[in-house]
Amino acid sequence: MSTLYALANLLEVSADDLLGMGSDHSRGSSAAVARSDVQRAGDGPVIEMENGVRWERLAMSQGGAVEALLITYDPGASSSVDGRLMRHAGIEYGYMLEGVLTLQLDFDTYELSPGDSLHFESSRPHLLANRGAVPARGVWFVIGRHDTPNV
Repeated sequence: MSTLYALANLLEVSADDLLGMGSDHSRGSSAAVARSDVQRAGDGPVIEMENGVRWERLAMSQGGAVEALLITYDPGASSSVDGRLMRHAGIEYGYMLEGVLTLQLDFDTYELSPGDSLHFESSRPHLLANRGAVPARGVWFVIGRHDTPNV
């Protein structure tokens, strides 16, 4: 994850653009949906990472400042393959739907359960990890990730 963010920020493109899922690329029927207010279940672009993390892009305007995601962390998955804290531009907002996700933010650690929410400046060192036995899922919004250079 940290390498993906760093590369996208260095190239001044979104992670979607880097992975070929940007505004010029569509999957299945999502081309018509991208111009609509509705995104049907299963039509959102999905990024499956080798570290057990899955991002599904939710309905949003193309080229907008907000990235809306349904995130899933499998048991043992973390936002960094090597367990190092990451930093990037933007602000993250999240709401937990199921499972438990551990957030390490600076020197503090929080266990996030269903119904818990979070908000932090993404330039602060952070790591998300599922240390439980069931998948952890939540809705995430990342705002302004492309507004400032990678830190």
